[in-house]
Amino acid sequence: MALDSPPTRRRALLTLGASLPAFAAARLAFASPAARVEVAAVTRIPRAVGAADLAMAAADAEASELLGALRRGSHLGASRVIEVGPVRHGSIALSMASSGGRPFQLDVLRDDGRGGAVGRAPGLAIYVSNEGDGGTPTDEEQGLAAMALARLLRRRVREGARVPAMLTLVEREQRFPRGLFRA
Repeated sequence: MALDSPPTRRRALLTLGASLPAFAAARLAFASPAARVEVAAVTRIPRAVGAADLAMAAADAEASELLGALRRGSHLGASRVIEVGPVRHGSIALSMASSGGRPFQLDVLRDDGRGGAVGRAPGLAIYVSNEGDGGTPTDEEQGLAAMALARLLRRRVREGARVPAMLTLVEREQRFPRGLFRA
């Protein structure tokens, strides 16, 4: 295509297409930090690590240390661990399956001494997440899995594992009132 040829739609589109990356880069340079993070997430551009990222990574490392060898496929009583989630929304969620294959979830939160927890370890409360209001009866096998998890966590704390920064059940409900907390 010669430079002295008359403007065409194709030439205009080629010119526009070639200039878009430069325009986007210039716009991103003057964008707010939050906008840069959004663009980085969509375009997979590496972004700077902030204090929140470091705190989350530290909590995840402490949660891994606390849980020890508990992994996918481990058993708590007759129930099997499907997935162990990281510390998110102030808790650790464990996706479980009963001996009959029925899914359920255990949530590990910071203990505030209130009722409702099925199991406890130093500083920790284990809840069966049945989307109830505290008055819903707990399935026996799910309750036994929660108590087995509490025993494991008590042992890990006695061995020196640190408890990650987490929320109590009340604090989590206040901060995330419509939350569905899945592993």
